[in-house]
Amino acid sequence: MPRPPSVFTPELLKTFVTLVRVDGSVTRTAELLDINEASVSKRIKPLHDGHAPLLPRPWLEKHGKLFRTTEEGRRMLPAAEDQLRRWEHFVEFVDTGRLTQFSVGCGQEAVVGLLFDAIKRWRQEYRDLPIRISTGRGRARIEAVANGLLDLALVSHDESQIERVARRPLFVEPLMADPLRLVSAPRARWAKAFAELSETGVRASALIGFPLILPEGDAGLRGQLDRHLFKAGVLNRLQIVMEVGGWQAQLAYVREGLGVALVPASVLTRHGKGLVEKPLAAQVAPPHKLRLICRALATGEPELSDVGLALRSALHDAAKGGRIES
Repeated sequence: MPRPPSVFTPELLKTFVTLVRVDGSVTRTAELLDINEASVSKRIKPLHDGHAPLLPRPWLEKHGKLFRTTEEGRRMLPAAEDQLRRWEHFVEFVDTGRLTQFSVGCGQEAVVGLLFDAIKRWRQEYRDLPIRISTGRGRARIEAVANGLLDLALVSHDESQIERVARRPLFVEPLMADPLRLVSAPRARWAKAFAELSETGVRASALIGFPLILPEGDAGLRGQLDRHLFKAGVLNRLQIVMEVGGWQAQLAYVREGLGVALVPASVLTRHGKGLVEKPLAAQVAPPHKLRLICRALATGEPELSDVGLALRSALHDAAKGGRIES
């Protein structure tokens, strides 16, 4: 059965974005777009009536003479704004022949690590192309790729987490795996007990009693870690004293003797000088896997331009060099 035609056009997106910017006034929107109010109402009709299956949840709802964004509309507004910019960039490219910006998302460690190494390689071919690097949270990166806000991103979420957040199939491929290590300050009050932990792999039960510093609850790696610890029967028995994002932030608190943390080995190689570390048993924590994600073609191949494919290749080359950050 043929797919129904999409309700989305550049004109619809421009009308939606303009309407939101003028606080929902159809009159003001019509003035800015130089069209009549009836045309504005006709354009936005699918956005407040719904248009299943392409628009299962309305983006707008009417309040008197004004329109307000629904929760779904507020969620989709950044994507609509970005798609409108992309269309405008495309028109500009057709008119002037200038290349448009390329957008990448990664974590705060990768921006000066793996991605940094990859971009140095990539720049040999694309010296002057503007690039935007976003270091938002992993969940936000997945949503941004799914919505077209980012061309590609690096995340540590697993495939099931990515699919759940994206709400659409994405192209996902692994870059590297980086085992987690348990790390402590050498003079912490629990230093003696820490030193007595196994050198071949600390088991889940051995974590009980140590004050743990973990990633925030909505972090991709934290979700995977919680599943492993729940399966081991210790999750509800752990003493989690702090939840904080960013590996270096966690290490800063560890150095002050405020807890022990589970940190990727490569991060400790760069930032763990003077700290004591122990390997973890495989049943305790998932390997810290870094994945590349982007939108997918119907064939399952990555939906990337030549620019994106070149950066993807550079990322794999950089990963083979042994560095990983996310």
